[in-house]
Amino acid sequence: MRRFVILFLCFACMTATYGRDYHYNTKFSINKKNFVDTIDIEWHRNQIYIKGFVGDKPCRINFDTGSSMGMISENFLNDEYRHIGTLSSRDANGKVSPVRVVMLPDVRIGSLVLSHYPATIRPKQPINVVYGNIGANYDLLLGFDLINKGLIVKIDTKAGKMIITDRQNFFHDKGYIADYRLVRYAPNLKINVFKDCYDEAIFDTGSPFLYEMSRNSIKHFMLWTPDFKSLVKNDSTGRKTVGIHSIEESSNNMMLLFEELRILGFDFKNLSIGTTKGNSRIGAEILNYGSIIIDGKKRKILFSA
Repeated sequence: MRRFVILFLCFACMTATYGRDYHYNTKFSINKKNFVDTIDIEWHRNQIYIKGFVGDKPCRINFDTGSSMGMISENFLNDEYRHIGTLSSRDANGKVSPVRVVMLPDVRIGSLVLSHYPATIRPKQPINVVYGNIGANYDLLLGFDLINKGLIVKIDTKAGKMIITDRQNFFHDKGYIADYRLVRYAPNLKINVFKDCYDEAIFDTGSPFLYEMSRNSIKHFMLWTPDFKSLVKNDSTGRKTVGIHSIEESSNNMMLLFEELRILGFDFKNLSIGTTKGNSRIGAEILNYGSIIIDGKKRKILFSA
């Protein structure tokens, strides 16, 4: 998940309001094979945006690795969008709600065309709101299902480029390599936060922060490692997690103060870490310090600082 928008999908049985229950799949097609495509990106407030098209209509696309599949703004819908079912969606605050799924017209990014790409519908209300200094203004969210097709994606915010390929061993970058596992079809990494304490965090470009720790993880660390309590400070300002269905209560927000913390092989000094009611997250701020390659076939992430 994420601050302002993140979508985690769980597939409980439910009564479909708009047809059958929808189940996660990556059967949408891409118009190329054995390809390498370089796409310009906009890096704004620690978020990745791409100019693209849905059908013949230009759109602004947010690339969100913490979301298992795409999401289209309700403002963007028209009669071309065919409802294909309903699923149960869990947002950043753990609230579960039914959401509709539509089949999009062809989605174009760079020279790539995604056909039969499914997306949930994002409610109208959040489309142009701002929470704190974080803007949420885009038409389509492109999720991790793109990478789950076995593609490899390099994100380089300094160059303003995203490279997408299906060629194994195309990249020869050096850096820190981490395995990830899929949880609700989104990538999760282990991070060593304190002595023998390991946290599992979603690699979530939908979150604009460097790292946020789940309050459930904090409770666990305090139980098994009493020294961990010295890192926890009260935060009178607080930061709310804004999910697609709800805004998190902020009365018990905390901050963690680390003298040193290693994230994806990079050492950060005197770091203040926010906490969240949802899952722990490594967010897009890490892209200010280097480039990322995500290999959807080998399930590995390479960070080059």
